[in-house]
Amino acid sequence: MSFFFKRFPAGESGPRRWWQRPFLFESMIVAGVLAVLALGVLVVPRIPAIRHWRADQLGRQALEALATQDWSVAQQKAAAAFQLAPGRSLPLRAVAQWSALAHDPRTLALYQQLTESPDADAEDFLGYAEAALSARNYRVFESAIDRAGKLLPDDPRVNVLLGRYALLAGDYSMAANFFQLAVIASKEAPERILELSALLLNSPDESTRTRARENLEAIAAAHSDFKIQALGLIVRAQRLPPAVRISAARQLLAQPELPYVVRLGAVETLISLAPDERSRLLAELKNPKDEVEKRELGAFLVRIGENQAALDLLPLAQARLRKDYFLVWLDAAAGLGHWDEVIAALRNEATPLEPALRDLYIGRYYQGVGQKATSDNFYEKAITGADNELLFYFAGYFQHINELPFAEKALRKLISDAGVARPAFEALIGIYRSRKDTDKLLAVLEEMALFYPSDLAVAGDCIYLQLLKRKGVAAALIAASAAPYDRFFALKINLALALLRNDRAAEGLALFENSPVEVRQLLPHQQAVFAALLAANVMREGARDIADKIDRANLLPEELALLP
Repeated sequence: MSFFFKRFPAGESGPRRWWQRPFLFESMIVAGVLAVLALGVLVVPRIPAIRHWRADQLGRQALEALATQDWSVAQQKAAAAFQLAPGRSLPLRAVAQWSALAHDPRTLALYQQLTESPDADAEDFLGYAEAALSARNYRVFESAIDRAGKLLPDDPRVNVLLGRYALLAGDYSMAANFFQLAVIASKEAPERILELSALLLNSPDESTRTRARENLEAIAAAHSDFKIQALGLIVRAQRLPPAVRISAARQLLAQPELPYVVRLGAVETLISLAPDERSRLLAELKNPKDEVEKRELGAFLVRIGENQAALDLLPLAQARLRKDYFLVWLDAAAGLGHWDEVIAALRNEATPLEPALRDLYIGRYYQGVGQKATSDNFYEKAITGADNELLFYFAGYFQHINELPFAEKALRKLISDAGVARPAFEALIGIYRSRKDTDKLLAVLEEMALFYPSDLAVAGDCIYLQLLKRKGVAAALIAASAAPYDRFFALKINLALALLRNDRAAEGLALFENSPVEVRQLLPHQQAVFAALLAANVMREGARDIADKIDRANLLPEELALLP
């Protein structure tokens, strides 16, 4: 007898029909409901209207999370929306914005797809322009920013992007003009004025720097929430007069809720600009209240040469418990020449350093005790075992201790990784420019041009340096003539130099007739080219007048040779 027959009450004979069996009937109802639910799971995503509704809903939620800086939710919702309906505008917009924030290389392609949609709006074209600028795709940028400018004619963000474009093209005077227009249009947006003023503070034109400083002072006076940021920018602006920076640093130190790291920065600036106040400023420093502040104070003391004070703050017994403390301790001990203590600490099994970082500091020890060959071996070993993050750290450290060949090796290893090649190239350029090594500077720019063939700034710098070195002068003239020199003053300077090198100085000078740009707005090397043009056109007095006012500190040897 089956299980169901056993459940019948005593005295009943024969099996009941299926609808007479309560347990079986209930089971079939439950199974039926589950089957319907399972069918719904399978079918609903296949119904376009429902799928699109759900994708749009997730896209809106992702955009809301981006607006509130809830990054994890934004990422999850954007990915889910895009997976459901990759061709819909809302999911595309959400995933494109997220990708831009995450520096995802697919960002440009996502924005391209979005802007080809009939639902694309002005913000989409603005985002597309910014993505193109970040990718150094100038052809796409010009098209996208043109469309964004027409849709948003009075939006300061358009001028900000145009200013950034001009900077990348090496045209600081045009960049400053765009940024100033954006400042004027951003009177009710102090955070944007802060961003723009930080860029304007580096202008070669003193009057532009003064305007930027006045903008920041106005924000500091009118907006208490932005006062610390505004004063901090003035303090760090090395091209402003020392008296201005000292005044801003003192105002900053008077703020009651000043973040500790900002306080240390203000003190460091004052010590460098007003060294007679050093003792008082150090005595007034507040004690660190937590581990982060303690590490910042230790690093600050090492930077200003107070190595013994750093060791007193972080004795070895405490420093070896944390990597960040131990690095400060090592630098302070090395600064005092305590090499025996340094090597003993590095050989201790409790050293809180990964092998590559440990090899770096062992190499530093051997350099300190005069064993250069052994030091070099450890530096090589450190570079071989380092990941990208450590390699950037190594490059900076090697520059700091004047081991530039090893800084180059670390950066060369980074260049082999396409994801970090650009900052590695830029760091190499910085090294060669600081050493005023024009040959190596040109070589790395020519190499960079092969990596980034559509980069207008890199191509322009290559042409300029080739002309400085008188390399391929005829070909450089053709390349300079083909560049969009009518849009960017830096490219006009290249063409002018090309004409000068090809014995066509009169044509070179004619490029600047009726130019709205004044000589004082030019960078020092651009002023040198202009002075050379004047001299070649027998305007020696004007050429000497310009040459006498040029800041020659950072000019390359070939640029100095241009001066009359």
